Amino acid sequence: MRAEWRISRTALLASALAALALLLVGVRSRVGWSDPITDAHAWRQTQTALTAYYLVGQPLRPAYETPMMGPPWVVPMEFPVYQWLVARSSEWFGWSLVSAGRLVSLLSFAAAAFPVGLIARRMTGSGTHALAAVSLFLASSFYGFWGRSFMIEATALLLGLGFLAAFVRALDGSRVWAAVALVAGILAGLAKVTTFSLFLAAAGLFWIGRHGREWWVRARQLGPRQALILGWRDLWLPLWVWGLPLATASAWVAISDRIKLGNPFSATLVSRATAAWNFGSWDQRLDPMTWRLMAGRILAALGDRPTAVAVLGVAALAVAWTGRFRWSFAGCLGLFALGPLIFTNLYYVHDYYYCANLVFLLGAIWLGAASLLASPRAGV
Repeated sequence: MRAEWRISRTALLASALAALALLLVGVRSRVGWSDPITDAHAWRQTQTALTAYYLVGQPLRPAYETPMMGPPWVVPMEFPVYQWLVARSSEWFGWSLVSAGRLVSLLSFAAAAFPVGLIARRMTGSGTHALAAVSLFLASSFYGFWGRSFMIEATALLLGLGFLAAFVRALDGSRVWAAVALVAGILAGLAKVTTFSLFLAAAGLFWIGRHGREWWVRARQLGPRQALILGWRDLWLPLWVWGLPLATASAWVAISDRIKLGNPFSATLVSRATAAWNFGSWDQRLDPMTWRLMAGRILAALGDRPTAVAVLGVAALAVAWTGRFRWSFAGCLGLFALGPLIFTNLYYVHDYYYCANLVFLLGAIWLGAASLLASPRAGV
């Protein structure tokens, strides 16, 4: 009875912390709510707002207007999932465009806590630990700022996390969750493919964690071909749930490139021409200044720099000392590093790109704390 009371008391405390973190989101978002969208990365915010403005009262179409580079005023970049939601919210509820943009972003950030909790529950098997992960995510000042901006980041993050959470549940054989993962993946790939790519990689790690050892044993005992024949049923989920979103995103890139080629002002913005800008160069990757700048931004995103260094160090030591969740911890760090390693220049120039991968670094910190609090029978 006493053990049960301790467990319920701990769960109650975790629930209270999650509720306080959610309340903090609402209180913090009121700061500067009515300010013009001319703070951080004002050009990107106003570009997003222009797209939303010209979608008000208009149907959703590939050649959407963003009047910034001359007639015919179409420069389609990402598919305007977020901008369409903002335009419809402003139109249906009579909100100002800026208020609608901030609110859609804020609600996306708050809603992203739900898939965070689902994923965390799967990783540790503890609802209390999942609530702690939710609290850490909602309390992040970095997400608190960008989660109320006129940007696509929070919505893209919600869709990516939703895809990953549904995929993890679909690994148990649920076709309903597989369908949810498919829809969320398609929307995530259309909204922002650079963000979606990280969650696609995360889904791959979960799949390997579920089937990798079994496939490895089969391959060693029976050979790779026989292992593939026997395990083909394990592949249907990634083939469909990964393949269709990737195919849809690729189709959108081809369609948007064709539209941009019809505008002499935007023809230089086709995917082939911007590849070097997106991925950066090897010289940039090998330059220590690149990673020094990024490290400073990462620590700043976590708050006070000395405190951030201490927290990361303690989390790593906790996982090393207890031996719990070590592969999950390494996976979170790897996924966090994957964004800057692939899209080096984008992360170097735009600090808001860390909205896509900071959640994995927060996950590593959370796993460090969970490793100290987990029971001896917790998984690794």
